Formats: sequence, structure tokens, C-alpha cells
Amino acid sequence: MEMVSTVSSSARSRFHTTVLAPLLDAGWHEGRNWESGRLDVYLSRFDTVFPPAAIRVLSEFGGLSIGFGGRVIAFGDIDEDLCASQKIIESLIGQPLFPVGTTNILQDDGLGVLMDESGQMFVDGATGDFPPRDYQLALIATDIDGFLKELFSGKPHPNIQSWHYSQSDL
Repeated sequence: MEMVSTVSSSARSRFHTTVLAPLLDAGWHEGRNWESGRLDVYLSRFDTVFPPAAIRVLSEFGGLSIGFGGRVIAFGDIDEDLCASQKIIESLIGQPLFPVGTTNILQDDGLGVLMDESGQMFVDGATGDFPPRDYQLALIATDIDGFLKELFSGKPHPNIQSWHYSQSDL
């Protein structure tokens, strides 16, 4: 908690202590920018142009693995298999989504973290270990700050909205 007291009042008003502590521990600081070369390499993996909201999130948090001993998120880390369902989930919600990381926010490992053009934060992944597998896309928060607050609150979080699909849809 000592590190939290070293950040500006604007950072403390932006992020609750439960968010600031793991952010600072992971190497985040105000004004942080992911090396442009690494950001470019990440973006080149996809056949789409990322919107400004996703670029801002990746610039600020890209390359960080945040959290330990519980809920975590790794920005700029995405399993290609998690993107296999991207066209289906985009058709479910009627808009493009952009992968920005992975998390275990729903107590499942390896969930993809995606954003829409406005900055809303979604998670996507399998809901069971055995076939036939079902999948869920869940809208968690309307922006990155709200997403991080939900992730590190330690409480079960309500989905704002969710969509379900199955392996046969893939």
C-alpha cells in the first residue's frame, strides 16, 4: 500500500486502491506507453484496424501481467484459439470486437478480453471442460477503468449482458 501513496491524486481518484496496488506492482505508472514496436507487432497479428479506444488501452497497459494469487489479466497477450470464435461473437452483438488480452475474471482460465469501438470490455471463452462445449461472451464494463475495478474487487461481478453459443456454431 505504500506504493499507492506515491501516485498522484488524479491516479488515486481514477483507480481504487484495490486496482492501483496490482497495477503498480505490475509496473504500470502514469503516462506509461507500451513500446511502439511491441504494440505494432501485436497489432500486426490481426487483419483489422484497431480503433482509438483499443489502441489507448494497449498503449497504457500492453505487455503487463497484472494480478497475482487470484484474478489476473495479461494485456497484449492473446491465444489465437480464443480468436477462433471472433466472427461468431461479432455477429451475436452486431459489431466488431478487438482482442486486448486474457484473464480469469470468471474463475475460468484463458478467457479472451475484447473491446468494442467505444471501449466497452467483454470476456469470451468456454464455460465447460468437456464436449459439447458451450461458450459465453459477457459484457463486463463500459470502459477499462470499470473493468479493472470489477476484476480486482474480489466480489462476484454482474454481467451487464451476456450471449451464449456452442461449439457447433464454430
